Amino acid sequence: MSIVQRFINIVKTNIKKIDNDNLYLSQKDIDDLLKDDTDDELSKMIADANKQHFPDDILNAFNILKIQPTNDIKLISSQFKNLLNKYHPDKNNPNDKQFCNNKTAEIISNYTKIKNYLIK
Repeated sequence: MSIVQRFINIVKTNIKKIDNDNLYLSQKDIDDLLKDDTDDELSKMIADANKQHFPDDILNAFNILKIQPTNDIKLISSQFKNLLNKYHPDKNNPNDKQFCNNKTAEIISNYTKIKNYLIK
């Protein structure tokens, strides 16, 4: 099955949100679509389409969480937990405690910003 056919099948079965005639797929759907074939232009088009419906401050929050813009709250929460574990002050060198405290606060703040935006 070609990448275009897989895209059409995913769109037909996994529509996550339709807003003003724009279609949004979850990151998992995009990953499933591209897992066998890699078509850089198509993947860039899909990523750009998902980015278009987020304001700049939310896109920046996704960048801080090191995740592609998505409506998939489970994926966002998973990345949030991974980053919290990575930068947890008690799990790192005591000399890095201040950096880890700041990083943890930044992660929590941006996760909250994304979550509040998606819930509204």
